Amino acid sequence: MMRSIDGRAGLVAELDRLSGTDPVASGAPRGTGIARYLSEGLLTEAATGNREGPYWRLTLHLLQRLSIWWSPGGYALIPTMTPWCIRDRSARWDQGPESWGSPHENGYLRDDNSIIKKLPIPLNVTASTGHVYAGGKASRGFTACHIWRKLDDGGIGGSDPWIYSFMANLVWIPSPLNSLTDHHPRVQALLQATSRAIFCGHEGISTAAYTDYAWNRLIPHGVPVPVEPRLDVDNLAFFEINSAFVERRLVYLDKFVAGADTVLAGRPLSTKLVSSRYTAGLPLLDPESVQKFRAMLHDYAHAVRAGL
Repeated sequence: MMRSIDGRAGLVAELDRLSGTDPVASGAPRGTGIARYLSEGLLTEAATGNREGPYWRLTLHLLQRLSIWWSPGGYALIPTMTPWCIRDRSARWDQGPESWGSPHENGYLRDDNSIIKKLPIPLNVTASTGHVYAGGKASRGFTACHIWRKLDDGGIGGSDPWIYSFMANLVWIPSPLNSLTDHHPRVQALLQATSRAIFCGHEGISTAAYTDYAWNRLIPHGVPVPVEPRLDVDNLAFFEINSAFVERRLVYLDKFVAGADTVLAGRPLSTKLVSSRYTAGLPLLDPESVQKFRAMLHDYAHAVRAGL
């Protein structure tokens, strides 16, 4: 039976292991306060010109040791995993009327990261010999973090269905470290440089148009890419993509295409599409929007299958 990995517990264990020799690790909170603790330490170091100080070294170590990335091989097969949904935080009850799972006016299902964070649950984690995660499955205590939250053109990455679940835009880290990836520019630059090192050059031939589009939104052509430190790619942990994972993604794509076909033919949907709200809302959309949505998903499924 595959070993279960708890991201929170793993973070505490790593801090405890380091505490005997690292006073910054020894003083670190073992709960949600650690992101603020590290962020304040990084700001102090930056203000004094000490960009390679003990807070930065600990941050690097924790992200190196405890992050999990998608595999380049999986990226070559299905670079965007759920192009039928977008992130729309306003769909949750605390932002307005509860409407998670309802369709956006352009057909895409409104998600709040719930669908994204469940994607790797069935997958094994692979890593170099001796890595703390090797041979396990990420079961709890992790947050799915978007590496590029805001785009250079002013857009929000999650609002683009080809960016939201783009493998190169996602990393799983222990949940207490989550806010570092949202609010600390140097950590964001570190993860972005690491993503480029992992994925660029591993594009699939049949899905190249989709990866080109995504990278051009993340790093527009002609914009200089800053030289930043990155994590050691050879010693990271990765979700191992298998044929069953790709097939499940294709099954979902086919369901959405079939559902759109049913709606466009004027027939009622006989089975639920992910959520009751989506199933009820899709027939109410403008047919031209449904047709466009259907065509994009159909073409992408065809491109993925061509690369298998």
